[in-house]
Order: sequence, then C-alpha cells, then structure tokens
Amino acid sequence: MSRANWTITALLICIAVALVFYYRAPATQISRAEPEIASSTATSTAAEITPSANATPPIVTHKSVTKVSAPVRASVSSTASAPVSAPMANRPLQFNSLISSGSREALQQQANKLQDILVKNPTNYAAWIDLGTVRKNAGDYEGARQAWELVAKAMPNDPVGVLNLGNLYGFYIHDYKMSEMYLQKGLAMLPTDISSYHNLYDVLVGSKQPAKAEALLMQGIQANPKAIDLQVLLARFYIEQGRLEDAKIAYKKAIVNAQSQNLNDLAASIQTDLENLH
Repeated sequence: MSRANWTITALLICIAVALVFYYRAPATQISRAEPEIASSTATSTAAEITPSANATPPIVTHKSVTKVSAPVRASVSSTASAPVSAPMANRPLQFNSLISSGSREALQQQANKLQDILVKNPTNYAAWIDLGTVRKNAGDYEGARQAWELVAKAMPNDPVGVLNLGNLYGFYIHDYKMSEMYLQKGLAMLPTDISSYHNLYDVLVGSKQPAKAEALLMQGIQANPKAIDLQVLLARFYIEQGRLEDAKIAYKKAIVNAQSQNLNDLAASIQTDLENLH
C-alpha cells in the first residue's frame, strides 16, 4: 500500500474512533471550567445547571450560524426597534475577578478595536456580535446581553443574537425562563442547529421540565432525522426517567440510523449501550 493510502486509512480510523468516543461519553453532566458570576438581572430561583457532556454551549458568531455582512442590508437596519448609539459601544469593559491580567489586556485590545468600528458604523451588527463575545469572555455578562440584545432587536429574523442570548441567560446569568424563550425562538429560525437542541435540553432538564425536554428532542429528531446524537440523548433521557423500554426503542432507532450512514463502529458502540440496559 502506498504512503498516501496509508495516510488516508489512518485518517479514517481516527475519525471513526473519535465518533465512537463522542457517543460513548457518559450521560452525566460536567461543570464549566470558566468562571461564572450571577447577574443582578437574573430572576430565576432554580438550581444552577451545567451543560451535558455532549453539549458545551458555544458562542454563536456571525460566521458559525449565518453570515452577517457589513454594512447590513438597508431593509434590515431600518427595522431596528431601538436606536443604535455609539455610547453603548463605548461601555467600559467589566472583568470577572478571576480573569488574569494577561487575558484582560488581550480582551481590552479586542474591545477597543470593535468599539472603534462601531463608533464609525453603529449598524455593523457583525461587530456587535463580536463585541458581545469579548464581553462575555471577560465575564461582563450584562455588557454581552446589551450587545446581543441590540442585534436581536435590529435583526429579528436572524438567529445569531437570539441564540447567543439563550446560551448567556441559561449558562451564565441563570435565568432559565429567558434562556428557554430565546433558544426556542432561535431554533424556530434555525431548526437544523443541533447544538442548540442540546443546550435547550440542558436548560429544560436543569429547570425540571422533563415533558418539555422530551418534546424538544422529538422535535429535533423530526427536523434532523440523521442526528444520531439526538436519538442517543433521548435514550439516555428515558433511562434517567426510568423508562427503559422507551430507551431501548430510541437506542434501536439510533443504531439503524448509524448503520444507514455507514457508521458501523458507532452503531456497534450504541448496541453495547443497548445490551447493558437491565
């Protein structure tokens, strides 16, 4: 076999092994490594939640979900329900006390560049999304909320700001009612965003709404029939609820789905989980 063929074969094996380990991840939840501080805007008294092992809430950028060009289309900017002001862009960056001095300097430099852009062009919504990301990374959750809320209001048919608000409220501000509202709204606009199903599922389970969590996964599977991870997550949900027969059905569907996509190692891994059910 040529060296090129060996390289391709090794790459395929690595991908298959990665998929197997991904889906064999334990269903238990993991804690977030980065610091979290409660916001004065949080109104929920529910216990804090953490993302599941298969779903770490990402920061949604203007590139990761939908492309937001600058300048934004006139028809979009004219629909803004609140005026966009440069003073909002120049809001001083607030840092979490656990952010290192080196990280503060880098984040401040990023914020300064984005603020310069927004002072000249306050309707550059891609820059607002990025500024919200910088603020969130600094632990300035109120500043991130302001930036992303501005985008959500100015571009009501674009899911970027909306999904970021959903993740911010759910995993950082801990206002699960607001998180649920924004994530549901974002998924209505972008029903193929698998990670947002995971994130909303964590919010619903963490806020003790199992019926809604089950309905969400069923909705996600219907909208994304090839999403094996949602089927596996549904099976694990049933296990946690003590519904083993339903879990077996969900696992079997996931196995068939994996086989139909020629993911035979993954199918075998899920089969092992199925056989371990008692």
